[in-house]
Amino acid sequence: MRERAKRWLGRALVSAGLAIAAYALLLLDPSPLFAHTLARGALVTHVDAPIPRGLVGTLEEAQRRLARSPLFDAARTHHLYFCQTTWRWRFFAHWNQGAAGFALAPLSRVVFLRRAQLDRDRMIGPSGRVVEGERTLAYYVAHEATHTITADHLGLAYHALPVWVREGYADYVGRAESFDYARVRTQ
Repeated sequence: MRERAKRWLGRALVSAGLAIAAYALLLLDPSPLFAHTLARGALVTHVDAPIPRGLVGTLEEAQRRLARSPLFDAARTHHLYFCQTTWRWRFFAHWNQGAAGFALAPLSRVVFLRRAQLDRDRMIGPSGRVVEGERTLAYYVAHEATHTITADHLGLAYHALPVWVREGYADYVGRAESFDYARVRTQ
């Protein structure tokens, strides 16, 4: 009986290891789960639904914002995965369910973004409502991609940065000309 239990445990551990390895590979290259692709400059967008034409302007605006950063290298591509279906977002986001997006920096230049109105330059928040105001979809794309360009520059030291520096710089780049330094300092 003990031999049988050992074999079962061994098989269970191997199966768990294979499942974890497969999930890690999907995190680093989730493109098999995203049928539609659109490339604009350094931004390659992957979507699990047809891509509307309006997304082109959003990507161009996001890239313009990224180009303001001296860390930006137009030769390095950043892969943006828009999870337009709830299950994909839950599958990839885990601990980030309430976030608009997250980057896998410094492991890769992969960024996951939650559901959005791709044709209207708007993110859809966790409540299911459209996020209005100055934080457009171009802002979120630039913000999350800034995490990857910062990590490209710093490597693993990226995680040694205080959160306010990582998020503050991403916000500075993402907001572009609308970034109000004086207002942010008082918050």
